[in-house]
Amino acid sequence: MRMVLEMIPPDERTKTKQLLNAYLLEMGETAGPDGEVDYPYLDSYWQEPDRVALKALYDGEWMGLVLINRFVLGEPKAGKRSIAEFYVLPAFRRKGLGRQMAHRVFEQYGGAWEVRQDIGRKAAQQFWRRVIGEYTQGRFEEVELCTAEYRVVMQCFDV
Repeated sequence: MRMVLEMIPPDERTKTKQLLNAYLLEMGETAGPDGEVDYPYLDSYWQEPDRVALKALYDGEWMGLVLINRFVLGEPKAGKRSIAEFYVLPAFRRKGLGRQMAHRVFEQYGGAWEVRQDIGRKAAQQFWRRVIGEYTQGRFEEVELCTAEYRVVMQCFDV
């Protein structure tokens, strides 16, 4: 079986929220008194057609998740997809599975993409440059965006 991507059904929302919470805490977000990080968009992944929630399974076990939407910062905006969240559980890291996961997403959803990382997340930037560079054979554009609202590095490309 190895690594597969599947849509996350609504009845797995609790598991999704747990993984998303672990990821957001790892990224330095602050938890509320209940120990959870507020993520106001989670339910919209089962309600809005332009949002996709995927789970990555390795031999049937959850190894990560990917949330995809169409919220993009760069131009042109029309038709682009964006990876809103991308998480690989620690036990599955450094094995090439994150790269495999990203490549499967690009294969399954094709089209124009914008992948963003916070400007201070150097390891994430290195990961995405390598993964996208490999997938596109170096055919991507990287843009730095610094505004009052956003400080990100973005890779933009077509598949």
